[in-house]
Amino acid sequence: MQIARIGTAALLRNMLVALIVGVHAVATGVSAEAQPGADPTEATCQWVAGRQKVELTITGAPGDYGVGAFTAPSAFLLAEVEVGPSGAATIVRSLNLPGDHHFWVYVARPGTPPVPACSIDLSIAPSDPLLDALDGALAGVGSSALSTDPTAR
Repeated sequence: MQIARIGTAALLRNMLVALIVGVHAVATGVSAEAQPGADPTEATCQWVAGRQKVELTITGAPGDYGVGAFTAPSAFLLAEVEVGPSGAATIVRSLNLPGDHHFWVYVARPGTPPVPACSIDLSIAPSDPLLDALDGALAGVGSSALSTDPTAR
């Protein structure tokens, strides 16, 4: 039996082509929009689930908002977000626990109890070192729009 030898450059080129072609087979994450709850500010939230990350865009009245996450058996504050005069703010947060999570946003105004704004259930994908490395290389050459993780676009 004869084993074909392939050069390192050709091997790397073939792996890169296979990864780029395979991007279409990779789950690109979930994008969802959550409508406001009983909130006088009428805030809306757009969520994007990625690999061990979540991206959130809050559109609403200027002010402070809190972002929480619930993963059985505990809940935790994920972020505090300030929406400025433009009426929108976007954050990306890492999560070390892939899987199903319940996220919520509430209006945090001094001297008043938190007011629910919007909530959603999302599934956060686990990390993939190979795809994360590819995304890093794409970002390094200015092609982050081709990223396999929707939160990195």
